[in-house]
Amino acid sequence: MPKKKKKIIKKRKKASKKNVEKELVFKTKKDWISKATVNKSQYEKKYKTSLSDNDSFWKKEGKRINWIKPYTKIKDVKYSKTDVKIKWFYDGTLNASANCIDRHIKKYKDKTAIIWVGDDPKIQKKISYK
Repeated sequence: MPKKKKKIIKKRKKASKKNVEKELVFKTKKDWISKATVNKSQYEKKYKTSLSDNDSFWKKEGKRINWIKPYTKIKDVKYSKTDVKIKWFYDGTLNASANCIDRHIKKYKDKTAIIWVGDDPKIQKKISYK
């Protein structure tokens, strides 16, 4: 009987190896790493906190952006077979353009904010902070 179990396990391993997709890893340029907002250890610390103290983590992260009307409720989530509900910062109001562009104007006034390329690759529009 133990021999049959070993054979079954071996067959499963062989079958699963055929279906495994190869993971692509892209190396990050060193100058990008040096300019990053967080390094690897800071990221890992944030990630662990997001798991161990989820509400406090997201309360702090939510304050990193500018709100028109600040939120008081961080999340309302439910994951079940019959009901899935996902709401984040749902009683607050924000302006995506203000957070993506406007709040960076003073620091990056001579930089391009957005490069838009339409259907025709010859047409390019640049939106700057100026």
